[in-house]
Amino acid sequence: MFGEPTIVSADAGLNRFILQSEGRLFECSYPRSIGGILGKWSMLVLVGDMHRNMRSISLNFLSHARLRSHLLKEVEKQTLLVLSSWKENCTFSAQDEAKKVILETCIAKKMNFNAEF
Repeated sequence: MFGEPTIVSADAGLNRFILQSEGRLFECSYPRSIGGILGKWSMLVLVGDMHRNMRSISLNFLSHARLRSHLLKEVEKQTLLVLSSWKENCTFSAQDEAKKVILETCIAKKMNFNAEF
């Protein structure tokens, strides 16, 4: 399917078992092209201890309700701004557009943080 041996599962129970056993019984991976699209530091591309560490950091960062509610609103706002800038029937780099959303969100949060003091 992706130019290499591939197992695809749509079974929720099996997927949960595989993800919970990742690193012990299984090593989940995605096609190499995903790394090119999302970047080498994407959590979809990372495996083993690095994936576990990045996942832990992300979950801890987003676990606070106040942060999550404010951050998600800002991410949605910036995403809509980037989407509205796209021209009809044009090509684009998903990685570059995602970087724009992240950068604009960080800038907006930094400016908002400074305005609170």
